[in-house]
Formats: sequence, C-alpha cells, structure tokens
Amino acid sequence: MAKTRSAVKAATKEPEHDLQLPSSSEESGSEGESEGLSSAEESEDESDENDENENDKESVKTTKNPSKTGSHVVNIQKTSNVARKTDKSKNKRGVIYVGRLPHGLYEKEMRQYFDQFGEISRLRISRNKKTGKSKHYGFIEFQDKEVAKIACEAMNNYLVFGHMLQVQMVEEANVHDELFSGHHVQYKPLPHKSISRHRHDSPKTKDQWEKLEAKQKQRKEARKKKLAAAGIDFE
Repeated sequence: MAKTRSAVKAATKEPEHDLQLPSSSEESGSEGESEGLSSAEESEDESDENDENENDKESVKTTKNPSKTGSHVVNIQKTSNVARKTDKSKNKRGVIYVGRLPHGLYEKEMRQYFDQFGEISRLRISRNKKTGKSKHYGFIEFQDKEVAKIACEAMNNYLVFGHMLQVQMVEEANVHDELFSGHHVQYKPLPHKSISRHRHDSPKTKDQWEKLEAKQKQRKEARKKKLAAAGIDFE
C-alpha cells in the first residue's frame, strides 16, 4: 500500500514539471513574431492604401476623359446647328405678284385658293386709301420659295371670273419692308350713303350757301344753252 501511494504521488508531481512557464528568451521570440506580424500587416495596409490611391488617380483620369468626349459631343451639336442654319437658308420665303384680280376675289378668297399650294405667311391686296376698293393686284408670301415658284407657274394666265391672272415671282431685292404693311388689317366697306347724307344735312355757313347758289346758277345757265342749241325755249 505504501508503494502504491508513493507511485501516485510521483505521478501527480510529474505534470507540475510539464506545466512550466516560458522563459524570457521565448517571450522575446514571441514578441518578435508578433511584431513581425504587425509590421507585415502594416505593410499590407500601406500597399492597399497605395493601390487605392492609384485607383483614385485612374478614376480621376477616367473622369477627365468623359469631359473631353462631352466637349466632342458639343462640337457635334454645333455642327448640327450649322446644318439647321443651312437648311433654313435653303428654305427661304418666296413672294409672288398677282395681277388682274377680278371683283369678288379678295383676301379671304385668295387665301383659301392659294393655300392649296403651301403655307401662306402674309397676303395683301392693294386698296384705295379713300374708298377702300381693290386696285385689282396683290402680293402673296409663302413660307417656302419652291412652293412660290410652283404656284407662280401653275396660276399664271389662269382664267378666273373672266380675268386672266398675271402671276410673277418677286425678287428678294425688290421686296421692301413696307410691302406687306397693314396685311393683318381687315377691310371694312365704307358707308358712302350715310357719309353723303351727313354731308348734305349738316348745317352750313353763309359763305357755303353763297358758293352753293353760285354753282346752281352756273349749272342752270349751262342747261339753258344746251336746250337753246337743240331749239327748245326754256324759261
């Protein structure tokens, strides 16, 4: 029994020798390994930061390139604007002269008739300033010059209400600024009867009455002479 107890004690004491703490040299070695690991991690972090900086620079470069491409797009838009200007210059407006207009063919009728050729921008018939009656000629401006040429060729010497229309192209040099002045004003016929009635019934001065009487005597004497020449005695 004593032998077994001593063997048990020896067995219990041996693990105590196995659980020894590390020496100072071993601690320094472990610290060196930890420092090496930390330095390696720091170097890896620095390399990652450098990579990120390089990526940022590349991204900046890539962002600069689209600006160049954007400026190129702007240049393309400018060329398209130039092309539009050239298209507008090609599609200039055309003006035609229409003469020998018959009675009844006025602004409304002319617009309805000539609108079949193309869009009309302005139309004007020349009228008397006092009476407002038509002078039987006018001008029509089309949005497109080619349409004006087609209308001129189609309507020249065209018979309308017994009148042969005379249609000619008007050159740009002959189109002055006031050619279509008042084209938007709608004509209203003057009430000539009411104007003459108002003039006849208005009160007159003594001088006006004397002039009217003198004119009446002249007309009466001229009538007597004509009757006397015809052999008629009129008192």
